[in-house]
Amino acid sequence: DDTDFIIEKIVSGSINHRGLDAAVHREKIGLYGHSFGGITSGEVSLRGNKSIKVAISLDAPQMLYKKHYDRLSCPLFYFYSDGQKAGKHILKTDKINDKLLEQSDFGGYSILVKESAHYDFADMVYSGSMKRFTPMLGDIPAREMVALMNGSLLSIFDGYLKDKSISKFEEVLEKNEYVEYRKFKGSNDAR
Repeated sequence: DDTDFIIEKIVSGSINHRGLDAAVHREKIGLYGHSFGGITSGEVSLRGNKSIKVAISLDAPQMLYKKHYDRLSCPLFYFYSDGQKAGKHILKTDKINDKLLEQSDFGGYSILVKESAHYDFADMVYSGSMKRFTPMLGDIPAREMVALMNGSLLSIFDGYLKDKSISKFEEVLEKNEYVEYRKFKGSNDAR
């Protein structure tokens, strides 16, 4: 509800801040987040807000929102890790959002980042001082993860928010040995 409130304030123009009008295109909003932020990004895209043009979820399954499968209002790009450590167990989330994507009119992508773990999608990979968190990171080299995320996020947002081709996004995926992906074509996806 908090995210919907902020989006509504942005779309309505009721937030008065210098430079905001020049920086924000009210009819083309993109969302992304990691973990609970990714769940929020996905959930907001399920609520039918026509200003949301694309949502990106980083290692955050939308499994709690099965009742909304028919209401996805934009393409969803779901990046996920090889698994999340839970004590001695590894929780696999691969393909958990595939049903959501299969039933979506807007389609999207399901992207496995091999040899990654949940915290590889956070900013921990950017800092060498985070060595103590190494058990929470996967085996993917940090430079590979950073290049994949930067290239992917920028090309997705350029494609959906600036009306550019997302072919660069697929090139980023195709060139990366750590990626397996599936594209889901929705009936309302003109790409």
